[in-house]
Amino acid sequence: MQFGHIFTPKHQKLVNQCYPSGRAPDKKPKSSETSYLIYYVNSRSSKLEKVSNYLIKRTNTDLSRRRVGNVCVTLELMAKIVDHCKENLNVFVKEFLTLMNMVLTNNSINNDVTVIELLEITFGTICRNLDGAYYGGDTEFIKMFKSFVDLLFEVVSKRLNNDDLMLKVCIDISTIIGIASDPQLNYLVPKCVETAIDQLQARYPQFKENSLLEQPSLTKRLSKTQTRAQEVLEIPTADNDLCVATLHNYFNTTETDKLNLSIRSLIKKLQSTPNKELLEFISNDIPVQLRYIVVLLLTRQVSNYERNQVSGSQGNPDGALNSLKLISCLLVSKISIVGLSVLDIMRKVLAVQLKSKESMPLVHQCRVTIKDLNNKIYYSEQTSDMLYDLVVKIKNVQNEVEKRILVDDIKYIVDDISQPVINVDLLTELVPFMKGSVIQLLNITEEHISGGSTLSRLFQMVRDIEDRNLQSKAMSIIFDKYKKIILLPGLNYFQMNIKEPEYTYYLYHFNAAKTLGVTSYYSETQQKLDSGELFTKEELMKYYKNANNTQFGEKGMQILMSYDNQISNSDLLNDRPLSPVFSSKPLSSPMGLISPQAQTNTQLNQPMRFVSDDVHSWKVSRPSIPKVSDLKKAMKSGSSTKNKPLRGSQSVKSRVTNITFLLSELRSTTAGDDSHIIDPDEEEVVGIDKMEIARSLSGRGRNSVVVEDVSTNRASFVPATVNEDDEFRDAVEDVEAYSTSRGKIFANY
Repeated sequence: MQFGHIFTPKHQKLVNQCYPSGRAPDKKPKSSETSYLIYYVNSRSSKLEKVSNYLIKRTNTDLSRRRVGNVCVTLELMAKIVDHCKENLNVFVKEFLTLMNMVLTNNSINNDVTVIELLEITFGTICRNLDGAYYGGDTEFIKMFKSFVDLLFEVVSKRLNNDDLMLKVCIDISTIIGIASDPQLNYLVPKCVETAIDQLQARYPQFKENSLLEQPSLTKRLSKTQTRAQEVLEIPTADNDLCVATLHNYFNTTETDKLNLSIRSLIKKLQSTPNKELLEFISNDIPVQLRYIVVLLLTRQVSNYERNQVSGSQGNPDGALNSLKLISCLLVSKISIVGLSVLDIMRKVLAVQLKSKESMPLVHQCRVTIKDLNNKIYYSEQTSDMLYDLVVKIKNVQNEVEKRILVDDIKYIVDDISQPVINVDLLTELVPFMKGSVIQLLNITEEHISGGSTLSRLFQMVRDIEDRNLQSKAMSIIFDKYKKIILLPGLNYFQMNIKEPEYTYYLYHFNAAKTLGVTSYYSETQQKLDSGELFTKEELMKYYKNANNTQFGEKGMQILMSYDNQISNSDLLNDRPLSPVFSSKPLSSPMGLISPQAQTNTQLNQPMRFVSDDVHSWKVSRPSIPKVSDLKKAMKSGSSTKNKPLRGSQSVKSRVTNITFLLSELRSTTAGDDSHIIDPDEEEVVGIDKMEIARSLSGRGRNSVVVEDVSTNRASFVPATVNEDDEFRDAVEDVEAYSTSRGKIFANY
């Protein structure tokens, strides 16, 4: 015996030394010997396989002899080896699975709770250190792992009937990295989630009831003289309940594959027992940035019903109805959701609604869900986008039943809006489909006005209303909402568009009189309404002249004095005054914006004009350097030419150059040469910088006439008049030139 002990391999000696003597069932491995064994296998990884094989051999002997204490020591040693040698887990994990499988299949031990609990601890240690790199391509390991897990579930649930131990196994499986991505192992995720939900519903009955049934209205509940307080629901936590901790491990994760499978299992459970409390309780544990997945998967359940309807197969309307109700419950709850694509979900629900128009409960629930989508605002233009989308859908639908369904959807959304969220453009789009709800639409319209054309559509909308009472209320709300912004554009609109008496014309003037504070204006409007006459311009000018607000009075008079009211509504919306100059004829050119005196001056010869003017006419009318013919004519007559203003050179150098050109051309003319000297000033004008011209004119000290442009409020410069009687003469001294725009005026072609 002693001789055999001498030749025992070292790894076997180290393993055997960890087992205490005796047959007690609650034995523990020796502390110091276990530490040395861990050090030995960790420093010599090649010994791991030998140690694991020896443990299998020893466990087989202990199981046959019913040494429960030794089996417990073996399981604890395995857990410590896995925890300290995780880097080499692939070397011994298969042997450990084989050993644990031996324990589970032994009927003399697998009913011992202590042994199975130790086995679960070892299994949990293995799961925490597993990832896809270990089992990704190893089919043998996957087969062994699946067989062991299935056997463990069976032993714990049927042989031991221990729910907490089952939940611990589910928690262990949730720690495996990437298990949801493996097609051979991902079935374990929904299995564990369903187990945890079953335990939660068994322990907390409020999560098992059908809470989607119609609740009594608030009025009916308050009418009953009941003073009994509502039962306070017990809210479990992960600290005091393993089923909650299990659900936390599967739902409070950023692994989207695992979360997707977990939510699908939840939805499957909710289809059989619809319970909004359960949905809210679990959804609250999902990371806030991923909660939208719950809504998406519930919407997919609804879309599957719609696809079944299209394909002709029998769908489940109750399942679609429950899914819609669950979506609504989640949307109106206090659960925060971000990243939800509201329009995409609304379009999918609309598709189901229009395909199921024969089922009124489903149509109504789709309408409720669409309205609940707008319960939380995810971005500023959300409500407007939803309503615009419905308007476009109505215009594209030909079926009258479907149109009525969509119009009712809009009404349902509008009824739930309490703040101004739509603009005037959307208002004018909605009114044709909701003529009886004009006042309601006006109340949720924003006060911001985008432009003058928007105001015109607003007045046209009021004119299209058939009910006079609605017209009167609408006009009053418009004036109350937009105050004095609407006054002048309204005057401009009605002066241009109303040729025959109509009720909206007088409604405008009633409200305009109140805004201006002119009592006689109001009474005169009543007389005009009774007699069916329109106001003349002179009558309106009298009231605007007496207006309390000077600014609006002046602008109103300018509108009335203008030709055919050619004033932009955009100019009427700002605070700056309009130009006091109005043409008696339609404007035919940009010169129509310049005063008559300035137009007369600009018709004379001017040295420069802007590129917006006629370039070629500028070329004809500008002063030029004298030609040879002018020189001959001057020599014969002894007087200067008055047909054209002549310009002298600006410097001594240019004077000498001009004389040289003239003498050269004179000699060429005498010799019969018809060639012409090209003057740079005769080339075509290609562009000019207004700022450079302004700087040049100011540098020369010329007096300029500043004309204010009506449309842009910018100053234009008109050069002073050039005297036609100026004689040609050379400069007697150098003239300093300030213009820097010469190179920008001319170019060679």
